[in-house]
Amino acid sequence: MNMKKYFVFLFLCILFLCGCKNKTVMIAFNSNGGSYIMPEIIESGKSIEITSPTKEGFNFDGWYYDDALTIPYNNETFKRNTTLYAKWTPKTYTIAFDYDIEPIEAEFLSEINLPTPTKEGFVFDGWYTSPYLDKPFTAQYMPLGGAYLYPKWTPKTFQVKFYHFGGLLDIQTINYNERITPPIVPSREGYIFTGWDHDLETIKSDAIISAMYIPKVFIVDFETNGGTSIDSIAVTYGESVSMPAPPQKPLKVFDGWYLDADFKELYQNTQVTNNITLYAKWKDAFTYVLKYDDTYEIYKYNGSDEIIEIPSEFQSKKVTSIGENAFINSTNLKKVIINNNIKTINSYAFYDCINLEEVYIGDNVIQIEEGALSSCSKLKKLTIPFVGKSKDATDSESHFAFIFGKKEFYNAYNVILPLNDPLCRSYFLPNTLEEVTITSGKKIKDYSFYNCKSIKKVILPDSIDTIESFAFYKCSGLEEIKFPKDLEVIEEYSFYDCINIKNIEINNNLKEIKSYAFKGCISLKNVYINKESKLNLLGEGVFLGCISLEEIFLPNSIEILPNNLFAYCSNLKNVNLPLGIKEISKYCFYNCISLRFFISSPLIEKLDDYSFGNCINLDCVYISISLMYLGENVFDGCMRLEAIHYEGTIDDWENITKESNQFLEDVNIIDSFLLK
Repeated sequence: MNMKKYFVFLFLCILFLCGCKNKTVMIAFNSNGGSYIMPEIIESGKSIEITSPTKEGFNFDGWYYDDALTIPYNNETFKRNTTLYAKWTPKTYTIAFDYDIEPIEAEFLSEINLPTPTKEGFVFDGWYTSPYLDKPFTAQYMPLGGAYLYPKWTPKTFQVKFYHFGGLLDIQTINYNERITPPIVPSREGYIFTGWDHDLETIKSDAIISAMYIPKVFIVDFETNGGTSIDSIAVTYGESVSMPAPPQKPLKVFDGWYLDADFKELYQNTQVTNNITLYAKWKDAFTYVLKYDDTYEIYKYNGSDEIIEIPSEFQSKKVTSIGENAFINSTNLKKVIINNNIKTINSYAFYDCINLEEVYIGDNVIQIEEGALSSCSKLKKLTIPFVGKSKDATDSESHFAFIFGKKEFYNAYNVILPLNDPLCRSYFLPNTLEEVTITSGKKIKDYSFYNCKSIKKVILPDSIDTIESFAFYKCSGLEEIKFPKDLEVIEEYSFYDCINIKNIEINNNLKEIKSYAFKGCISLKNVYINKESKLNLLGEGVFLGCISLEEIFLPNSIEILPNNLFAYCSNLKNVNLPLGIKEISKYCFYNCISLRFFISSPLIEKLDDYSFGNCINLDCVYISISLMYLGENVFDGCMRLEAIHYEGTIDDWENITKESNQFLEDVNIIDSFLLK
C-alpha cells in the first residue's frame, strides 16, 4: 500500500473513532486482484453505492460477504464494520491459425493444447505469432486477448541415386519438391540417351532414377543379284536380321546371304552394329544327267519357283527329257511350260506337285509316261499335244487320264475304263481340272475322255477331222467344246450323257453325226448348223433325250431324219426342216410334247411309224402332195390335232400308202392347201 492510500485509510479510521459516538461503521473492499477500492465509513443502518472494480482478463461478477464468495452482497444496509470480497469470471478468448485448422476458444489462463498440423513433404516446426516466424508461441495457457498463430515448416530431405547402364552414377540430397540437376550421362555404344525415367522437376521421396536409352537403328539392304527385289529393313543395334522369305530367280535356287559381293563371308545370323548390305548367292535349280544320245535329262528340280519354263539347253547340249520324279514335292510350283527340245516326260515327273494349277506341254513332246501328273491335286488347266501316252497309243494308254496314273490321291476321282478295254484299268483325275486344250492330231480316239466328269471346257485343234466313238462319254461336267474347222465326223455315243453342254456350233465341213452322239445331253438348248453346212448324215437318236433343246436349224444337205433323232426332246418347239427332206423315220419326234406345228418339205415322201407319236400339243400339220407313205400311228397320242392340211386333193390323199392310223379317224383332212 503506497503512502497516499495509507493516509486515506488512517483518516477514515480517525473519523470512524470520532464517529463511534454517532454509531458509524467502516466498509472495506477486497478486490481479489482487481483495481483498488477505497474503504468507506457510513452511519450504521445505511447502504452505499459501490464502484465496480476492474481486472484484466476477467469480468466483475459482484461483491460477496465472505472470501469463499458464497454469500452475495445485494445492496443491504450496514450495521457493523464489514469487508466485501470481489468475485471475478475469466473472459473467453480465441486462438486462430494461419492454416486450415479450426480456431481454439478457451477461458483466459486456462490450459491450452495446440494442434500439430501436417503437410506433405514437410516437418512441422512450431507455432509463431509473427508471419516472419521470428517469435515462437510458447504459452501453455490462454493468453490475454487470444492469439493468431503461424505454422513454421521445414522441408523434408530425400536421397536421390542416379544409375546408368554401367551402374551408380551419382547421389544427391534434395529438399522436397525441388528440381534436381541430373549428372552428365556417359555415352553408350549403339544406343541413344533419351532422358531419365523420373520427373526431375519435383522430388517428393527417396528415388532411384535411371538413364533411358533406345538402341540405334541400322538399315539392312538386300542385293538379290537378279532375283526378285526385297525391301530394305530396319534392325536395332545388337539384334540379328529377321530374314525375309528368300528371293526367287527363274531356274535358280537361292544359296544363302553373304556379307560381301564375292561370297566369301556367309551371314550367319550375327548381330547388326552398322548399316550393311547382304548379297544373294544362287545356284542352278536343276540337276542334269547326260544320256547315251549326248543330250541331257532333268534328273532333279531343286527350286522354289511358282512359274517355270523348262530349259532347252544345258552346257550347250539339248535337254530332251524330264526324269522320273524330277519335280516330286515341288509344292511352290503353280505353272509349268514344257516346250523347246523336250521329247519325253517320264513317269511321275511331277508327282505330288500339290499346288500346280496349269501345265503347258508343247508339240515337240512325243511321249508322256503313265502318272507324269499324278497327285497334282489342284491342276485346273492343261494343254497337251495329244491324248494319252503318245499319238499312236492304243487301248487304255490312249485315255486322257493315263498321264495321271493309277495311284489314288487327294481331291481326285476314279475313272473306270469300259469293260471292253483289254486291260480293264482305272485311273485317277483331279476334281479341279476344268479346261483341256489339245494342240495337234487328226483324231480324238475312242474313249479318250471317257467318264472325265470334272472337265468343263475342251478346245480342239482345227486339224482334228474325227471324234471317235465314246470319246467324251459321260463327261458330265463338260459345258463347252469348240469344234475344229476341219471336223468331218462325230461318231457314235461320242458326247453321250454330257449333261451340262448347253450350246453346239457345227462347222461347215462336218459331214456326219453318228448314232446317239448327243443322247442324254439334257442341258443342250441350242444347236447351230449353218445352212451351207456339208452335213448329210445324221445317225439314230443323235439328240435323243435332249430335254432342254428348243429349236434347231438343219442344213439343206439332209434328206433323211433317222429313227429317234429328236425323241423325248420335251422342250423342242421349232424345227426348221431342210427343203430336201424326203423321209422322217420312226419315232423321230416321239414325245416332243412342246412341238406345236409341223410343216413338211416339198419333197417329203415318207413319214414312218410313230414319227410324231405322243406330241400331245401338236395342233397344226401341213403335208406336201409329195408324200407317198404314212407309217403306223404317225400321229398317235397327238390329242390336240384336229385337222391335217394337205396340199393335194382328197383323192390324192386316199392314194397315199397308209399303215394303221386309228388316231386319224377323228382328224379332218383339209385338201387343196398350197404349200409354199
